[in-house]
Amino acid sequence: MFTIPFNSSSATLSNVGGKGYNLSILSRESTKLPNISVPSGFIITTTAYDNFIKENLHLLQLIEGVDDHLVASSSTDNDNNDIANLESISSMIQSTFRECTLSKELKDEIEERLLDISGSSSSSSSSSSSSSSEECYYAVR
Repeated sequence: MFTIPFNSSSATLSNVGGKGYNLSILSRESTKLPNISVPSGFIITTTAYDNFIKENLHLLQLIEGVDDHLVASSSTDNDNNDIANLESISSMIQSTFRECTLSKELKDEIEERLLDISGSSSSSSSSSSSSSSEECYYAVR
C-alpha cells in the first residue's frame, strides 16, 4: 500500500512520518470534536518514497552529495562559497526530482485516492467531466 487515508487507524509514525501520523490522529478525533474539521485526504507512505528513491537512484546520489558537501565544508571558513555551492546543489536536486517518474502502481493508487476525494465513481482520467461544479483543492506537504 502506497497511500493511506487521513482517517485510517493503520497510519503509524514509521509508515507515514510525523506530519502524516499527527494528521491521521487529528482526522480520526475530529469526528468527536465539533469545532475541528479535517477534509478528506490521504498520505503517501514511506514505502512509496523508498520505492521512488530505488527507482531513481541518481536522485539519491545527488542528495547524498549534499551530506558529503556539508562534511567537507565544515572544515573551511568560506561561508559565501558554501552557500553558493548548496544553492547550486539544491537547484540540481529540484531539477532532477522534476524529471523523475513515479511507478505505474503509485500513479494508479494516487489517482484512485483523488477520485475518492472528488466523489467521482469513474475510474477514467482526471480530464473527465464531473456532474459537480464544485472545484477540488489540494494541499501537498
